[in-house]
Amino acid sequence: MIFKSDNRGMTLVEVIIAMSIFSLVIATVVEIFLVSTRSKNIVFEQLEVQGQARKAVYDFIGEARAMRYSSAGAYPLQNASTTEIIFYTNINADNIVERVRYFYVTNTLKRGTIEPSGNPLVYMTSTEKITTIVNNVTNGVSPVFYYYDEDYTSVSSTPLAQPVDVTKARIIEMRLIIDKNPLLSPVPFAIQGQTAIRNLKTN
Repeated sequence: MIFKSDNRGMTLVEVIIAMSIFSLVIATVVEIFLVSTRSKNIVFEQLEVQGQARKAVYDFIGEARAMRYSSAGAYPLQNASTTEIIFYTNINADNIVERVRYFYVTNTLKRGTIEPSGNPLVYMTSTEKITTIVNNVTNGVSPVFYYYDEDYTSVSSTPLAQPVDVTKARIIEMRLIIDKNPLLSPVPFAIQGQTAIRNLKTN
């Protein structure tokens, strides 16, 4: 008598091995998808922060360029440090000159504005309205604001030393270093903008 065995079925060991391989493939595909999604989110977040920084520099340059004597007669530039600048400018095209303060604190660039009030007009610091302009600013000890005198040239110029004599400042520059997450790519984004103070030009 001849007996034939049917080998078309799978043993338990073969099933376990097949399931293990399948699970490994699925886990790899899921990990690739998650890494891709995280990378995409990081890039989008970085682009969003970069957009905020570009707008902040653009707005700052426009306001600083048009700085003028305050409605109370104070000099256009009040304070000029490496992390804070205070000046007077008309930000809403009315007949009143506002006090504007840009300052860098705890990885954040903020802006404060004061509308003068009273008779005679007074700029009350207690009425300052502060808003956050840019997050994730990573300048560290690097200055945010630079100041140059009327001898400034784009080829080679040294910023005015601190403390700055505000009456000598003619060129204002803002530099920002932005990094959403210093531990991850992409590399930090640097942006800068510069302007002459239009109403203080002597040449």
